[in-house]
Amino acid sequence: MHRMFDVPELLQFVIECLVEPGYQHPCIFVCKYWAEIVLDILWEEVEDLEPLFRIMGPLTEGSNNGTLQYLPGPDDWERFRYYTSRIRSVIYYPKFRQNRYARKLFPMLAMTNDQGALFPNLRRLEWAAEDLETLATLTYFMHDKVESLLITFSDDLAADPAHSLSSFVFHTIKRAPYLGYLDISGDEWIGPQILHLLRGLKKLEEVTIPCFCATSEVLQELSSRVMLKTITFSGDGDMDMRLYPNLTAAAFPSLETLILRLHMSDLIHMFKSDVHFERLTMLCLNEAAYSRTGIIQDLLGLIATKCPVLKTLYLDTDYQAPENQADEAIPVSLDDLKPLMQCRLLESFTLRHDRALGLTDGDVEVLARALPGLIRINLNADPPEEQRPAMTLQSLVTFVSHCPRLGELGLYMDGTSAGDVVIPEHGLPFYHLEGISVGASHISDPPQVAALLARIIHPGCVLRKSWQSTTTRRPMLDKWAEVRNLLPTMLRLVHDVRSER
Repeated sequence: MHRMFDVPELLQFVIECLVEPGYQHPCIFVCKYWAEIVLDILWEEVEDLEPLFRIMGPLTEGSNNGTLQYLPGPDDWERFRYYTSRIRSVIYYPKFRQNRYARKLFPMLAMTNDQGALFPNLRRLEWAAEDLETLATLTYFMHDKVESLLITFSDDLAADPAHSLSSFVFHTIKRAPYLGYLDISGDEWIGPQILHLLRGLKKLEEVTIPCFCATSEVLQELSSRVMLKTITFSGDGDMDMRLYPNLTAAAFPSLETLILRLHMSDLIHMFKSDVHFERLTMLCLNEAAYSRTGIIQDLLGLIATKCPVLKTLYLDTDYQAPENQADEAIPVSLDDLKPLMQCRLLESFTLRHDRALGLTDGDVEVLARALPGLIRINLNADPPEEQRPAMTLQSLVTFVSHCPRLGELGLYMDGTSAGDVVIPEHGLPFYHLEGISVGASHISDPPQVAALLARIIHPGCVLRKSWQSTTTRRPMLDKWAEVRNLLPTMLRLVHDVRSER
């Protein structure tokens, strides 16, 4: 055996690379040294609880809620702990067939265990609490070494939320005070108890909670966490709920990622406070609504000022006309996006909107020259409402020419004049470009567009499909499908021509 396998870390890495089913298990029989490392790998994460319970003893059959045939004794527990000490992660979903034994077994194990935590080295729990019994069982597995908790609350617990959740919150804070990662899913009835849970967990580094839990009080509580790096408000929520947290200059001292769904005016209010996001590198604002011209410009101006190291910015905006006024939205223009030019470290920018942007080829050149470090940019490549875009295919060439690291590009363009596009003589093809999103951009001559793209991209670049397919968009999407079919042939022809030079 090669001496490199004497190093446990190298041996573990090699065995972990055997990803095909059944390839790792035979390594147990090489020698005892190998067996210990392989068992650590195989039992690191447990999704199927049945094999684990069978180590304890024979299980009853013929029932959806089976259990052990007898109470486990000291020898059974010793055999069981030989494996449970290796477990770092447990995933439990009661409705899965492989977890059909859990309901009666968990109380039996709790009754006979006299040596502390069932999984002493457990670090991660992913749990579906469908009733009070499974929720109570979750707290039994918690201890002060658990670092991550992902929990989904069933609506069956909604009948008495104060009773079911208050006990869970108390035991979670007491048993797992050092939780660093918290991910909670459920409906609106869980909201009132979330604040109590967050107040008790002082070591949080990442938090994911439903967006309807994003109250002013919750944001204020999270703002005081010194170690908190990531905040995510997920899912759908009530857009009528408004946020006005009282934030100080010392708020969010370590925050690096902020993912929100709220009114854009509320985010502007938050950014106008004394807080400075000195370490924020990613900001995602989802499905925000606005009703006045210039609000995007105001928001981007504040972001450029308050987030000096921002690298990723995602804005998903939806225009809503003010009451009693005609729906005459002014398209997003270069003036709205000019504050982005101050974000010199920006690497990724995505803007989604329900209207086509009002950018011209000249505007795109101004942006591209100001942000040469871009790796990904999507300027509303797939708007749901169809208007004639002002940008042409020349904008595509402009971006890849001025942004040498650009790997993903999304634009909604007018490609009807592909023959007028000016292509640089040097630097072709753009090998750094990995994908182009064009949505249902307007084109009239697919072969001409395919010939143009073949001169710009390399064979590994993907022309991505639109995620919106409606009856009115179908003719244009069919033309882009034709472009995709023609590209391989066009790329080979361009390659042959270049080889002859």
